[in-house]
Amino acid sequence: SNAAPTVSANPLVIGATSGAAVQSTPYKITYDQMKSALSAADTDGAWFSFVVTKISNGTVWKGSSPLSTYPAAPVGEAPGSALIGPNEEIIYVPTLNLSGDAVEVMRVRVFDGLDYSAEAVVAVKIVALNQVPTMTDVQLMGPAIQAIAYPFTYDALRLKTNASDVEEPLPT
Repeated sequence: SNAAPTVSANPLVIGATSGAAVQSTPYKITYDQMKSALSAADTDGAWFSFVVTKISNGTVWKGSSPLSTYPAAPVGEAPGSALIGPNEEIIYVPTLNLSGDAVEVMRVRVFDGLDYSAEAVVAVKIVALNQVPTMTDVQLMGPAIQAIAYPFTYDALRLKTNASDVEEPLPT
C-alpha cells in the first residue's frame, strides 16, 4: 500500500530570512525552495511533484507558459501544465504594488503518482519599493501683484494640485 505524501500545517515563508521578492518584480521559486518551506515528504518514495490547485496575487509562469491550476486534486492525475517537479522552477509575477511579509502565491498538493497530500499554502515575502509620487496639474493661485511677494502655505499649494503618493496619503 502507498502512504500519501505530507506537508507542514504551518509552512515557512519563502524569502522570509533572505532573498525576498521585490515589489512589482518577477521572482524565481524553485522546487527545492517549495519542498523545504512546506516540509514536503513521502515516506515510501523520494520522487514527488507539486500540483498547483490555486494561484493568488499575481501570475505564475513555468518556462514561457502560464502555469495552470488543477483544482480537482485530490482526484485524478493533474496535467503537466499544473505540475512542478524536481529540478524545475517557476517565475512568480506579483500583482502591481503588492508587498507583505507572507503573501500567498499559490496553493499546492504534493502528488507521488498515486496519492495527494493535504493542500498547503506557498507564501513569499515581498519587500516594498518606494513609489515615485506623481503630480501632473497645478491650478493657478492668486490674485497676486507683479514684483510683490505672494506668501502661501504648503496646504494652500497642495489644494491646487493633483499630487498623489501610493505609500502615504497626502493632506487634502
